Amino acid sequence: MISSETRRMKQRLERFPRPERLQALENEIRAVQHNSFDQYIQQLTFPGRRPQPPIQASRISDKIAWIAIDGRERFEREKQRDLKRLIAMYRETKHLLQAAQFCIAQLPKQEAALIKRHCMDGESIAVIAKAIGLSRATAYRTYDNAVEHFTMFYQDAMARQVQKSE
Repeated sequence: MISSETRRMKQRLERFPRPERLQALENEIRAVQHNSFDQYIQQLTFPGRRPQPPIQASRISDKIAWIAIDGRERFEREKQRDLKRLIAMYRETKHLLQAAQFCIAQLPKQEAALIKRHCMDGESIAVIAKAIGLSRATAYRTYDNAVEHFTMFYQDAMARQVQKSE
C-alpha cells in the first residue's frame, strides 16, 4: 500500500520542472534586467505596436514630468519585485533538480531510468516499458516502487539540508 507521503511525491513528480525550465528562467531574468524605463513606457503607451516619433517637439508640463517620475519609481519597484520573484523561482527549481538528481543516483538502475525518463523527459510509462522490455503492469509497479524509494531518499536529503542550515 502506498503511503500518503509517497502519493504526494508521485503528484509532485508528475508536475516536476524539466531541466529546460532553468534556461527559461535565466532568459526571463536577463530580459527583466535589461528592460529599460523607455521600453516600459512604450509597452504601457503603445501596447502591441511601435510608437511613432512626435511630429513637433513640445514643452513638457509639470503634470507630465510628475507622471514620468512616478512612473519611473513604479517601474523600478516592479522590476525589483519581478527580479526577486524570478531569482527565487530559479533557485528553488535548481535546488529541486539537484535534489532529484541526487535521489535518482541512489536508486537502482531500472527505477532510476523510469523516474528520469517519465518525470524529467516526459515520456509515458507505457513507452518506457516497451523500450526497456517490461510489461506495462511491471513497469507501473516498478515506477511505484521507484517513487517510494525516491521519497525516502528525498526526505533524507531534505533532513540533512535542514541540519546543515541550523
